[in-house]
Amino acid sequence: MIVSDILTAVWFSITRSFITKAHETPPPVKAGSERRQEHRVELTEAAEAARCTLVDEATQKRCDARLVNISPGGVKLAVRTFIPTCRILKVTFFDAITGEEISFFTVVLSGSKRRRGLFELSCKNDPRVELPPAYRRLYDRLLSDSHLSHITKATPRKAPVDIRAALFGKKISFKIADTAAEREAAYRLVYEEYLHRGFADPNPHKLFTYIYQLFPGTTTVVGIVDGEVVMTISSISDSPFRLPMDNAFSDVIEPLRQGGRRLAEFGMLAVKKQLFDKGAYCLQHFYKMSATFSMFRFVTQHAMQVRKATDVVIAIPPRYQDLYSYLCFSRLSDIRHYGKYNTPALAMRLNLEQVSDPHYMQDIGRPLIVNYFFKKKVDPRKFADGAMSKEDMRYLFSKKSDLIERLPAEDVRAVTRHYPEIGWWIAEFLMEERRRRARDGEIRIDLPTARDAEREAAKEQRIRPQNAPNPKKGA
Repeated sequence: MIVSDILTAVWFSITRSFITKAHETPPPVKAGSERRQEHRVELTEAAEAARCTLVDEATQKRCDARLVNISPGGVKLAVRTFIPTCRILKVTFFDAITGEEISFFTVVLSGSKRRRGLFELSCKNDPRVELPPAYRRLYDRLLSDSHLSHITKATPRKAPVDIRAALFGKKISFKIADTAAEREAAYRLVYEEYLHRGFADPNPHKLFTYIYQLFPGTTTVVGIVDGEVVMTISSISDSPFRLPMDNAFSDVIEPLRQGGRRLAEFGMLAVKKQLFDKGAYCLQHFYKMSATFSMFRFVTQHAMQVRKATDVVIAIPPRYQDLYSYLCFSRLSDIRHYGKYNTPALAMRLNLEQVSDPHYMQDIGRPLIVNYFFKKKVDPRKFADGAMSKEDMRYLFSKKSDLIERLPAEDVRAVTRHYPEIGWWIAEFLMEERRRRARDGEIRIDLPTARDAEREAAKEQRIRPQNAPNPKKGA
């Protein structure tokens, strides 16, 4: 069976299961167009959060209604019974994504008759009464995720012919990013995606950088079409600095670590929007899914063959839980909120030792997954050493971004303690930067010097760098 046949079979299998479930439970809330001035977010009629209950505070009458749109300033409701203006209503609805019941009070401003015997009420929230945090989280989530398309049609979108050819290996190729240009393009792609979703703040460098990119256990995989980076994902091996997910999910990650598991976290996933239809959802778009699966297969086998990882962990939005469950991930945590927009996420785990067992995959009825992801090995020559040179670090993290300058002194000392070569280089760079600022007349800041870093490392680990002067002989 060729790769395209395997992908086709997997795609139809996943899509069929999702379509079946879509008839059983309502699809996620669709956040479509929002008005520019009022920033209202529309909800579909089928959305779980759209169905609500109203209680008229004057008459204590209860009726069912539907949320048409929401905003911090008010809501629009569709009801079958007309409600006069100036009435105070208690609105209660259930957010199926987070499992929270949300209640708040609003005042009817106006009403108009709609089709099918419905009345549309424009309501204003009392600014003197603070909205529940769950209401604000729902609004922020819908607004930040408004660009995503959800499962509303069974027919996948069609892609242009040239993209179709690219995604079946004629023009697209996956590799370890081993040059400064490839890494810069990958970080820029992640920055654009994260900025759009609210996971990153704007910065003049337009690159997404953080401390884990300095470590040798971090590998960046890129998908290239005609010499341009169009997809990227990173694999971060566990280290003394732990994993980025530990910030929110340490209670479920630490037991695996204590149990001797070798962990790797997949993150910084980004796809160039111009490659596919705008807002194309992975399960609706066969070519987008096949490209994403190909990249996921590449980085998974790298984690198995090179990093010798036993488990992969990942933090995902709740709406993707069923997709990753089909790919043999198991849920590790409940839904938690994090980030600038309190984005809901949950932790999931892929046991690489378990899924590598063909008997296990046959028992759960997913032989295509094991054939595609694990049995058909990626050429080990593609896993060439992608270690970053000092010149690339200087270019990416001091010239093209300000990551090195933003590192706190304690982080520099920690890097020196665990990765002496990187830490000493960082300390030397910071010392040069301090001298430059002093020479230019700028305000001097308290930065550790290379000598401080060496002294700290010798104190903590009782080691001395190569070619360093012997303290007994004098500096």
